[in-house]
Amino acid sequence: MYQALNETGRNFYYSLSEWGTENPWEWAADIANSWRISLDIEPSWQSLIDIASVAALVTQFSHPGAWNDLDILEVGNPGLSLEESRTHFSLWAVLKAPLLMGNDLTNTTQEVFDILTNLEIIAVNQDPLGISASRVIQVVGEYDIWAGPLVHGSYVAVLINYRDTPQKITLRFQSIGYSGDIVTVRDLWRRVNVGRFLGRYTTIVPPHGAAVLKLTNGHEQFHPKIPVHRPRVEPNRPIIYEAEHLNNTVLFNANRHGCYASCSGGAKVIRIGIYHVNNEYRYGEFVLTTANGGPEGGTFEMLIEWTDLGIGMESVGVRLYWRANIAVNDGVPLVVPVPRLEHRGARWNTTVVIVLKPGKANQIRFWDDEVSAPSIDRIIVTQLNEYTASENGNRTIFWPSSVAHPKFVDQSTYHFDG
Repeated sequence: MYQALNETGRNFYYSLSEWGTENPWEWAADIANSWRISLDIEPSWQSLIDIASVAALVTQFSHPGAWNDLDILEVGNPGLSLEESRTHFSLWAVLKAPLLMGNDLTNTTQEVFDILTNLEIIAVNQDPLGISASRVIQVVGEYDIWAGPLVHGSYVAVLINYRDTPQKITLRFQSIGYSGDIVTVRDLWRRVNVGRFLGRYTTIVPPHGAAVLKLTNGHEQFHPKIPVHRPRVEPNRPIIYEAEHLNNTVLFNANRHGCYASCSGGAKVIRIGIYHVNNEYRYGEFVLTTANGGPEGGTFEMLIEWTDLGIGMESVGVRLYWRANIAVNDGVPLVVPVPRLEHRGARWNTTVVIVLKPGKANQIRFWDDEVSAPSIDRIIVTQLNEYTASENGNRTIFWPSSVAHPKFVDQSTYHFDG
C-alpha cells in the first residue's frame, strides 16, 4: 500500500505500532517514519518515567526521517500536575518524538496551552540536525540529565527532578561531552538567558519538574557524549546482564518496560510465559543471548533477580506461585517456582548453577507454556572454581546438565547431584 501512496506524489508520514515487542528500532526505518517503543502511555508520573527508561536504551536509533515514538502526549490530562506535564513535553521534545496532543482541546487551560505552544521547546524537537538527546547522567530516584547536540553547535540539556521536593541540580558541561571556556545558558521554560558560566551551572528544579537549557559557547565545537549500554564486566567479578539490554531477545508478546526507581538499569522485561490481558491469553519469551562462558567455559552461578511478584497464576497447595522454565543452550529445562508475595513490586532472587560453553554465544531461555513467569530485572553470572554455590539468593538450585529434572518441585533448596 505504501508504494501506491508514494506514487501519488504527496507527502505521507508512516507510523508503526507493535509496542516495541520486536525491536522495531532495528528494522522499522526501512518502512516507517516512526515506531512505538513501549506499551501504551497513561496520564501518570510513573508511566512517563517507565517510557523514558525504555527510551534511554534506544536513542541511538533515532535519526532524521526515522524516530522513536514515545506515544501520544498526556499534557493537560487528569493525573499529571503542571510540572509533570512540562517534564513530559520537555523529554518528548528533546528525544525528537512525535508531539501529538492527547488532551481535550475544548477544555484546555491557559497553563496547558502555554506548555503545548512553547516555541523554543518545539524548536528543539524540530531542530534540523535531528539528533535525539540521550541520558548521560542517572542518579536513581534522584535526578536525570539528558543532553544532545543542536544545529550550529548549540546543545540542549534537560535536568529532571524525581524527588517529591525541590532539588538543586548541577550540570557540569564536561559531563555531557563539552570542554571549552565560558558557556551561555538559556532557560527555555523561563525564556531568558540566565548568564555565562565557567564549567558548570546549578539550578533548583521543582518536584517532578524539568529545566530545559540551551547551551552555546560561540565556538561551535560541542562533542556529544552518547552512552553505550553494555553488560558491566570487571576482572574476577560477576558479569551483570540487564534483562532489557538490546542484545537480548524478547519474543512474541514479551516486552521491555521501565521501572525507574526499583530496577537496577531503570527497566525490566515483562510478560514472560502465559498471561491474561484484555480478556485474552497471550504468550512471551525472553532469551539472554550473549552469556559469556569465557575462553574455556565451565560451571557458573546464575543469579536471577525477579520483580513484580504480586500476581500469580499457578496454584501449589494453598499458595499461589509464579513459574518459569529455564534452559541453557536448548538443553534440558528446569522448572522453577517463584512465590507470590504481598505487593506487586516485590522482588525475589533465584540462584542456579549452570554450565556454559566457551565464548559469548551462550543462550539462556526463559518461558512457560502454561502459566506466567515473573518479570526479570537482571541476571548476574559468576564463574565457580568448585562445585559450590553462594548464599546470595533466596533460593539455590544445583543444576548439572546431565540430570533429568522433575516437572515441578517446591523446595527451599534444589540439589540435583545425580
